[in-house]
Amino acid sequence: MKALLAFCCFCLAAAAQDNVPVPDLAGYVTRVASASDFDVNGWRILCGPQTNTALVPQRPSPRRVYHPGCPQQPPRIGLAVAVWGTRDKAQFSIAATQLDLGPIPFEKVSSYGIVEAILARSPQALTLRADGYTIRIPASAHLTFRKSLRSLADITTNVWLDYKGEQQTDGTILAREARFRPNLPNPKAEKTRARTDYDPSKVTKAGNAAVEILIGVNAMKIPAWPDAAIQARVAAVGEKLIPAYQRQLPDSDETKIDFRFYVTTGDRWLSNMVALPSGVILVPHRMVERMQNDSQLAAILAESMAVEMEAQDDRMMAGIRPTKKQLAGALAEDAGIYAGEAMVPAVGLAVLGDTAFGLTSATRTLEKQLQQSARVSLSLMRDAGYDPAEAPIAWWQLSDKKGKPLAGTDLPLEAAWLYRDLSATWSLAPPSPAPEADLAAH
Repeated sequence: MKALLAFCCFCLAAAAQDNVPVPDLAGYVTRVASASDFDVNGWRILCGPQTNTALVPQRPSPRRVYHPGCPQQPPRIGLAVAVWGTRDKAQFSIAATQLDLGPIPFEKVSSYGIVEAILARSPQALTLRADGYTIRIPASAHLTFRKSLRSLADITTNVWLDYKGEQQTDGTILAREARFRPNLPNPKAEKTRARTDYDPSKVTKAGNAAVEILIGVNAMKIPAWPDAAIQARVAAVGEKLIPAYQRQLPDSDETKIDFRFYVTTGDRWLSNMVALPSGVILVPHRMVERMQNDSQLAAILAESMAVEMEAQDDRMMAGIRPTKKQLAGALAEDAGIYAGEAMVPAVGLAVLGDTAFGLTSATRTLEKQLQQSARVSLSLMRDAGYDPAEAPIAWWQLSDKKGKPLAGTDLPLEAAWLYRDLSATWSLAPPSPAPEADLAAH
């Protein structure tokens, strides 16, 4: 969202300088059929000879050069766009008089993640997938190794990577710093996993709604949904999403996540899935029913799986995703974030809006972790053969309880993060090379 906010600020500054009105719509490209047929935030953009279009430069420029008509090339999904024109609320369309197409936000990146795949290895560089990115680590980068790791030659999957770098025009990350450490078993986390296992046959009735509001959801009190066909469908999609490095770990490896997927009753939790430290993913049946295809179902499952995969020691603390009210209040750093023993990685934070509230350091950290989970989910979907472009649509559909048309529903943060990542990271990315394990098998 920072990229869109910066782009909007730039548009507002340019509008003030040129003495023109503020944009009638600012958001992301959410559908593309052609250069003259595309949507922004679900609104169809009608452009033609009456439209002036400009591509905003990567760095602020005093003036932009406009050309008459629609964009010269079809805009990519997730591109930031500011629109001036006349809205037709009945048709959810805008007759555009001016279009400002934002730059692709190739930015400096500083984050961490578990190494999911080794894509290429040479004396000059190591290319791997982690944190939802393809990351190239040259031998000339500032490298740090811990425990049993001594060099890039020692790096395999299931290793933690903490890195800094810059995103390239093909969506990959060129790292200038990289720190590696083994993924070692955590006895405390193992005890938490044992306490949070889920056996649907032992759940006889739902928990108390009033208690859930006060102290959080008790996952052990959420009954399974009595529909074998839905359970089988969700389990099949979830199993397909499990990354290869996790499949290849022996069952005796304590860092292997025992992913299991259950559909639950959860009538009060339309948009909240529960990711238990044990590897169990609980999804309310209403979420499943709202999904229009298996790619959308994969999107919501993949995000919960990403929460588990990226759960470093501090993230093994159990938590519940905060509500808009909790984010705004002083309780956000206390009971508002952590309650019960389950991380709920759904769209609770998505209702926040842009930057309307002063966030505590804890909620900023949680927001960064949720962005990471969203980003990693796209990688899991892509590797499993699902369409990543369906991911933001899935979360967008869940942001309104009544299921209004997307054009009549504000774009939630979750969907905005995903659209931005689709544009910057995946739209120009070539097919990923086979991981080392696959190459060896052939």
